[in-house]
Amino acid sequence: MPLHLALRFSRILTRWYLGHISRIEAEKNLLQPGVQRGMFIVRDSESNPGAFSISIIDHDSDRGNNVKHYEIEKRDDDETGSFYIHERASFPTLAKLIKHHQLLYFFKGIWKEKTTAAIKTLKMGTSPSEFLSEANIMKNLRHLNLCQLCGICSDKESIYIVMEWMCNGSLLNYLKDGEGRNLELPGLVDIGAQIASGMAYLESMNYIHRQLAARNVLIGDANIVKVADFRLAKRSGSRSTQCNRAKAQSCIDLIPKLSMSCISVSRADVSILRKWTAPEVLMHKGFSIKSDVWSFGILLTELVTHGQTPYLGMTNEQAERLVGQGYRMPKMANCPDALYVLMLMCWDNDSAARPTFEFLYSYLDNYSSAEEPEYKEAE
Repeated sequence: MPLHLALRFSRILTRWYLGHISRIEAEKNLLQPGVQRGMFIVRDSESNPGAFSISIIDHDSDRGNNVKHYEIEKRDDDETGSFYIHERASFPTLAKLIKHHQLLYFFKGIWKEKTTAAIKTLKMGTSPSEFLSEANIMKNLRHLNLCQLCGICSDKESIYIVMEWMCNGSLLNYLKDGEGRNLELPGLVDIGAQIASGMAYLESMNYIHRQLAARNVLIGDANIVKVADFRLAKRSGSRSTQCNRAKAQSCIDLIPKLSMSCISVSRADVSILRKWTAPEVLMHKGFSIKSDVWSFGILLTELVTHGQTPYLGMTNEQAERLVGQGYRMPKMANCPDALYVLMLMCWDNDSAARPTFEFLYSYLDNYSSAEEPEYKEAE
């Protein structure tokens, strides 16, 4: 580990940072008798040099004890060092990152005495604006391939967002570690079509997702997938303003009515999944539904490679520089030419020339009988 990073770790780090151990070794350690739910290990990432991974033991009634893995990255452009799991929240040390994420919990529960649901809770005392903005977006969206909001409530200590339960978790973990490892091309293309269908609905509603990636898609029974994580979503062309503490508190007071229109995300506050992000966004020209299309093209590579990190072996900074120079990922092994052509269409440097999600859904939904895509704007 580089000395300048090692010096930034607090003493507590030595208790949970195990360095260069493999994913399999981490699972063996965490699945030993006596290890309780929520215990974790931080280790060097195997797939992304210079980054870290956190492995956490979880438990549910379907799989019993199981280990989940999340990547921790470090900003390339920050001399002081900044660690994050989600770029929206970054911290100068791993210890502070761990402390922050202890404030956010996910549970499996029962909604209205009969419906299995995912319950997301944030401890009071932390900023609730981003947490509640996701519910504010979700309450307006109704589509088979978008994660649905069941309700929201609070007590003296916590805020709870109740969402539909997706038994197989994130698409990324499903492709890498779940039954998705065995999915062949037709099943992968069907998943892509479902995602495009959900995004076509967002497109029709003038919403931009801004965080489209396999990690932000959930998968349930019968490989039904739903786009999730709407914390940074916004309406196209809407004015962004920051929600100050007073406004945030007024939003909390109105939770029973879900009246949270004051919550939004400013451009300065938006952090991005850089390897999934369109070049015009990286050049500070703003997000659009066409930048979501670019991200969808990257997501297609995740499907074809069963969860491989895009631009494998490159740092975020290296990938950004090469993409800005016109580089595009080469065709992956076992990727049909027609599907790769579709990816290249999503990565057109001219955002206006990229296809619509309506076209992407139509093409992928009819993929078995389709040949090379021919994109034309609807008249």
